[in-house]
Amino acid sequence: MKKSAFSLVELSVVIAIVGFLIAGVAQASKMIRRSALVAAQSQTKQSVVKDMPGLVLWYETTLDSSFIPEEAMNGGGVKTWYDNNSQALSRSKAYTTMASPLTIYSENAINGLPALRCNSSQLQVETNTEYRPNNSIPIATNSFTIFLVANSNVTHQIDGESNSNIMGTSGQTYVIGATHSGGSVASDTVAGAGISLGTNGVSVYEHANSYMPALAVYDGSTSKLLTRPAVIAVDYNNKAPTIFINSNTSRVGLTSSKTTVAAPLDFCSGAYGAFDGYIGEVIIFNRHLLTDERKAVEKYLGKKWKIDFQ
Repeated sequence: MKKSAFSLVELSVVIAIVGFLIAGVAQASKMIRRSALVAAQSQTKQSVVKDMPGLVLWYETTLDSSFIPEEAMNGGGVKTWYDNNSQALSRSKAYTTMASPLTIYSENAINGLPALRCNSSQLQVETNTEYRPNNSIPIATNSFTIFLVANSNVTHQIDGESNSNIMGTSGQTYVIGATHSGGSVASDTVAGAGISLGTNGVSVYEHANSYMPALAVYDGSTSKLLTRPAVIAVDYNNKAPTIFINSNTSRVGLTSSKTTVAAPLDFCSGAYGAFDGYIGEVIIFNRHLLTDERKAVEKYLGKKWKIDFQ
């Protein structure tokens, strides 16, 4: 007589096998992520960045030294992000005073590597450093270079938008900006620089006592830039910014009319909109980098974060 159904014993065996398979897949996935993390940590420690002159801030999300261990847990709130600049005599931590921070550690955020999920929260760079010993002295001015690995969760503006919309501020959210715990560095003569990602793509902006128009904008709609991680570099050369997206020149901006342009001092949000997306790495130099130097940093970031520049 043929069996019409599995016996309880057979069902138990099947369930046990399925359970072992699921556990094996989960363990294998964890091992793959761990291997990718170790490789990224090695690339960070051996990178050209640590020995390049003018390095003032270096925040990244793969090293154990970047976070308090209890906060580097998947889905946990991050109150402190540590600077990894080995050149500094006094390093600057970025922090929030929120009891329940909305900046979240995500272990599998950018191509298998951990990153910070920004969501209506702000991490501010502390002011007691050798580069900026008080609130009136910016960390870098007029000529400086910013590197950022990030991607946004917002949708793109469609192709064919008018130039006024592309150059405007609608839909932009500020990944890094120029305010900090002591207040904004901006004044009548000093503008704070920043980078935003949003429906208008990637833009460089400045603000003084009131918001100023973007100095340079890259419309990311055609390449679908914002739906995937990117290496963004902004080179300020005597107050004029140039944006590079994945090592390609995207836009040369206007020269600021202010006496001084100051480098960014906070991450994840600004006064005109909270960034919703992931940040993996921020590097700031207090000088304009030569082309070969910039490309060397971009190469390191692209390899580490598995971002294809083609």
